[in-house]
Amino acid sequence: ALEKAGGPELVKQVMEEKVASGETYLTSIHHRETINLLRDGLVDAGPVWLSEALYQQKHGKTFDYVTIPAEHDVIGRYFIAHVDKTSRHPDAARKFIDFMTSESGRKIYAGYGFLSGM
Repeated sequence: ALEKAGGPELVKQVMEEKVASGETYLTSIHHRETINLLRDGLVDAGPVWLSEALYQQKHGKTFDYVTIPAEHDVIGRYFIAHVDKTSRHPDAARKFIDFMTSESGRKIYAGYGFLSGM
């Protein structure tokens, strides 16, 4: 999103120069570290997935969030399940996939900020 919004110079400024000066923190283990940095007052703002922002709000945290405009946003795409011939429980795996691709499953997934289109 940084590069889409401001080009390689913005990426360099934020990810190199500001990291070197201590103005930017980089998470080292997991993106959820950003929430801890916000909670502990170590940062004023930080990028997180929409799903994380919604999760925190649903659990009573007082974090606000802003949506990145579509022309600058980057959408992460990944698989939630995979079944192959060596799966130990293929029937259960298929049932999980069937549920997650059902209308009910998609609504739950969307409620946490995930895109559920296939």
